[in-house]
Amino acid sequence: MTKETKFSSKGGDEVALKRVHIDGRIDGLLWSMTSQQHYRNETGKNIETVYTFPLAAGAVLLGLVVQIGEKRLHGTVVERKKATEQYEKAIDDGDMPVMVEKSASGLYTANLGNLKDGESVVIEIESASLLRVEQGQMRLQIPTVVGERYGDAYATGGLAAHETTDINALFGYPLTVNIDIMGAAASAKISCPSHKVGITAKGLGLSVAVERNSFLDRDFILNFEGLQGKSFAVVSSNEDESWVLASFCPQLESDLSLQNEPLHLKILIDCSGSMQGDSITQARNGLAAVTKLLTAADFVSFSRFGNEVDHVIPKMESCSEKFIHGLLERAIQATEADMGGTEIPSALASVAKIRSRPNTERGVCVLLITDGEAWDIKSTVAMAQQSGHRIFSVGVGSTPAGTLLTDLADKTGGSCELVSPNEDMGAAILRTFRRMRSIEASHLKMDWGQKPQWQSEMPMRLYENETLHLFAKFPSTPSGLPGLSWKIQDREFQCVSAEMTQRQDQTLIRLGGASELKTAKTTKSSLALALKYQLLSDESNLVLVHVRSEDEKATALPSLQQIAQMQAAGQSGFGSVVAYSSMLSLPILRSGDDTVSRAMYSKVSAPAVWRGARTSAAKKQDSLSNGGMDDYEIPAFLRKQVDTVSDALAEKPIPLSLPSRGTDILRRFNTLAWKETDFSVVVDALSKLIAGSDTGKFLDDLIAAGNDRELVWVVYIDWLITKANGMFVLDRHALRLLRHQLSGISDQEKSSLVSQLPMVS
Repeated sequence: MTKETKFSSKGGDEVALKRVHIDGRIDGLLWSMTSQQHYRNETGKNIETVYTFPLAAGAVLLGLVVQIGEKRLHGTVVERKKATEQYEKAIDDGDMPVMVEKSASGLYTANLGNLKDGESVVIEIESASLLRVEQGQMRLQIPTVVGERYGDAYATGGLAAHETTDINALFGYPLTVNIDIMGAAASAKISCPSHKVGITAKGLGLSVAVERNSFLDRDFILNFEGLQGKSFAVVSSNEDESWVLASFCPQLESDLSLQNEPLHLKILIDCSGSMQGDSITQARNGLAAVTKLLTAADFVSFSRFGNEVDHVIPKMESCSEKFIHGLLERAIQATEADMGGTEIPSALASVAKIRSRPNTERGVCVLLITDGEAWDIKSTVAMAQQSGHRIFSVGVGSTPAGTLLTDLADKTGGSCELVSPNEDMGAAILRTFRRMRSIEASHLKMDWGQKPQWQSEMPMRLYENETLHLFAKFPSTPSGLPGLSWKIQDREFQCVSAEMTQRQDQTLIRLGGASELKTAKTTKSSLALALKYQLLSDESNLVLVHVRSEDEKATALPSLQQIAQMQAAGQSGFGSVVAYSSMLSLPILRSGDDTVSRAMYSKVSAPAVWRGARTSAAKKQDSLSNGGMDDYEIPAFLRKQVDTVSDALAEKPIPLSLPSRGTDILRRFNTLAWKETDFSVVVDALSKLIAGSDTGKFLDDLIAAGNDRELVWVVYIDWLITKANGMFVLDRHALRLLRHQLSGISDQEKSSLVSQLPMVS
């Protein structure tokens, strides 16, 4: 049995998240997963846990199940506002609500309310996605930790005040993983560069299990090599519609697959502080591979970035032998992680301004190597699109920026490779260069046999031997096989699905619905699709309520417990993910006892911060055990973000027409209620805030006249919110505390005090 965590939150309470278990299945190219988050409250009080977690780029969150003892409850997708109302009502009623919401691109938050002392709950998150065969290999990557993101998580990233992706380097959440592999992937050569795993034969497939002592400090990765991409179609139907998934893996003729035109390449390397350790080593290895793939006809510039951009080679230089082995190699050797924060947007904008050589028929390519994620993804992608450059990104480290880098590639016609510290960086660069040099296919068209009600948008680029997934919706099951056609140099090519198979479950239909949801033009249409296909979106949440018996109701407001992230292994110089892995295939396993586990070994199985081989940056962590996290100096490269949620809340605009000190009171109440559930403690702080002011004296007079102090303050705060007339909205914890305090006040008491409040000036 996995040992439970015993870590304390910022408030000194024991962290409720004890461990995470992942069950998954690969069936052909369909990946489905259930992540079980195990919670237990041992704080001695009622709590609300809030845990923000990642999903892989392209993954669709499909379901929520909560296990409470022997009872299993299933969540329902509801319009976001209604879901929040259900959640808050359950809090007020003393019941146990669970709500999962989309927090930001690739991030989701599980909210668990009224978890009483001694109670245990398992939250199961169900998701699915489609895998791709790319140049003979397939990759499964499961994010387990939210790494450092540059920028403002609240003002730009969209996180609510109660959500957090803060990192606590002293935490270690245990992780266990079991994956069943069916179909062609089971006969591939399999490697796991991220974890120590065991692989056993299971029926007609394989079973992969992470060995003990693994943690939520790095992405889990399985690589499958030696696969042959195929073109096929799958259809799923219900009473209302049929969805077809057409998957193509085009084989371009060898004499047309590569162009001889010069490559115009702008190299952009992340040298921010988070790249210290494994990531910067990977980056240099990648750059060394680049020098071997350039030809004398190519042109290259070289730039580094962090807080600022350093154009080491500021113009497009011809790649002569002298240039490659001179200026370029010296620039690579001097590359260090010493440039502050990860300013990807401004770096891309600056590189785009480097003047390109004339006659760049293929277009300009940008090779971006980074481990960083930015909160402002939409504007970054929009800016990259405007540049007209194709972005070929390579994410490095144990938690590479999959969401941002994938979006950059998809929206600019480039590609994205994610490479862990134990993978072959040179191979990733080689695949990337093949794509850069590949000839452009134009006039891409789909023939579905009949006109669909909706179909996926066509991709910007078509690459040889790489899977392309396209969805289409029909009123009934189509009879023909879908085909993809394109032109290269006025020659027309076609790829037709070899077969059409039926799939009975609803997963394919919901994945198709999620694909359509991404193209919705209005909030109304987006919500309609989310509700129809029961999908989480910007307009919808998953919610359920465990209704307690009267004698089991929670009687006090829950204290907020934000679940911090683990420190990502190997990031910012904390430890290293230096390891090795072996490769196994089904025939090897079948040659012996099917019950014998063949483990892939890794030198590292403990959280990054616990390891012995540590850099000088990691040694700073020793000070944490003495003074706690508050005494730890925040690195400079992380300082361009709001230091606390309180700072973010303080920036909310409030109308100037409020009474004197009214703006200060609302801001302070909003931040206090974020953590404090005792209204009398909040009143103490507010009283000190306005002590000696006209407003403070007036409220003191009301209290001295025999009115209850808490009554006076709650009515006054409620009156201020009414006076603000919607221009300032309290966050949910402030609203909850205000609502809870007002619940015991009669209309007569409230009216009596409100009639006197306008006298305040």
